[in-house]
Amino acid sequence: MEQSAAFSILSALVSSSNLPNVVLKSITTHSIDAALETNSLPTTNLHRLLASLQQRHPNVVENMSRLSIDENEGQEEAIEQLLLSLSVVGKISAILAYLFSHISTENFTSEGNPGD
Repeated sequence: MEQSAAFSILSALVSSSNLPNVVLKSITTHSIDAALETNSLPTTNLHRLLASLQQRHPNVVENMSRLSIDENEGQEEAIEQLLLSLSVVGKISAILAYLFSHISTENFTSEGNPGD
């Protein structure tokens, strides 16, 4: 299976309101572990999946992160950096969604420029 297809399936699962908690915890734990192993950049599918998990299930991400810190001494800073990057992605996404929802097409097609 292609990597992008796998992430699409995981994203659909994460978006589901009927996902069993044990499956959600497993996806979260494996995603955190994989991000730490690969030093995931914000543009990767893995990081997007983790950002989606953070937005939809913040308590699960927080709890699984704490467990990862407890189990992996020396990884605390890396996990904190990962969580910080997820919150930044979430805030930027929310700001962009807000901006795009409030921009009307007439702003782009107006006859004159402001200040003319």
